[in-house]
Amino acid sequence: MKTTVELDNGAEVNLQKTVDIGAEVNVRVRKFSNGLVIEDLELNPERVSILATPGSTVLISYVGQLKCNGLVFESSFSKPPFLFKLGAGEVIKGWDIGINGMRIGDKRRLTIPPSLAYGSKGRENVPPDSWVVFEIKMLKILH
Repeated sequence: MKTTVELDNGAEVNLQKTVDIGAEVNVRVRKFSNGLVIEDLELNPERVSILATPGSTVLISYVGQLKCNGLVFESSFSKPPFLFKLGAGEVIKGWDIGINGMRIGDKRRLTIPPSLAYGSKGRENVPPDSWVVFEIKMLKILH
């Protein structure tokens, strides 16, 4: 069975199943040639709500960590959830790509390379050229 598919844009998609942890759990993992990894951790079971698409205003909760050591550098749990317009360049490119297609109730883990995150400049609590990992929960989608 083929587990990888190359998309028209050159991205490689890898669909995998996680190990059994006491219940049947399916996690869809997509790995892109630019280094971005998108893991669907929880999916809205009804799958009938609207999709977040470029131009949608979305409300999310999130935790951001450094991939190298797991250090949490930012979290919405110590402040209100974060509201932004998807695809408008208001956030890092890894979010604009990785949040696209989520539904209310979905949870994703995004592993983001520096080129789609904070780059060679870094930011507060994120050293230059750092890979970052975000766990993101979709709370609301407005069109």
